[in-house]
Amino acid sequence: MRGLLLVIIIVLGVYLALTAFQTKRVVKSTQEGISRVTQTQIVAFKADLNTYAAEIAARYTSTGEFPETLREVFGRTPKDPWGRSIIYRKYEDGFELRSVGPDGIEDTSDDIVVRR
Repeated sequence: MRGLLLVIIIVLGVYLALTAFQTKRVVKSTQEGISRVTQTQIVAFKADLNTYAAEIAARYTSTGEFPETLREVFGRTPKDPWGRSIIYRKYEDGFELRSVGPDGIEDTSDDIVVRR
């Protein structure tokens, strides 16, 4: 009886260890997939930001003033890949377009910024 109980415990332990290992592999694979998607989104979004900046610069060329808001130029406030509004800051000598990036926190290393 003790031998059977010991075998059951060993088999159960091996099963749990293999299940934990498989779960860890699936989680890691999912995280890597998310990272790849995020990198692809960032590359495409940087191109979008540069397009937005070119349109704002063209408006400045034609009017002599930077717009007060992005809505003036685009009819809406564009969003970043994470669904957050792009931040627009106007300065006397230029402007800035900013996404707070995947972490959602401004002024961190993952912010995506275009200045002109």
